[in-house]
Amino acid sequence: MVTSILYPRIPNKLKKRTLIMIGCFGCAYGNLMLGPTNLLYFPDKVIIQIVGLIGISVPCFMLINAALPEMIEEAKPLYPYST
Repeated sequence: MVTSILYPRIPNKLKKRTLIMIGCFGCAYGNLMLGPTNLLYFPDKVIIQIVGLIGISVPCFMLINAALPEMIEEAKPLYPYST
């Protein structure tokens, strides 16, 4: 919900490619917080996993919003009669 409020406020100067890269790195960081916490010397606590889940959900929303219009544009030639 927070990202749906903040997404329209992202400056138009940022390219979609940049948003996708930021989202990928954010998802990778969230996955690291969920997975190998012992390798990164994180404490083995539930709060770290909650922060990891939040760290995955926010960048994933950025990825979907940035990539979805391009996916639709690529599919239009394949399905010309759909609206």
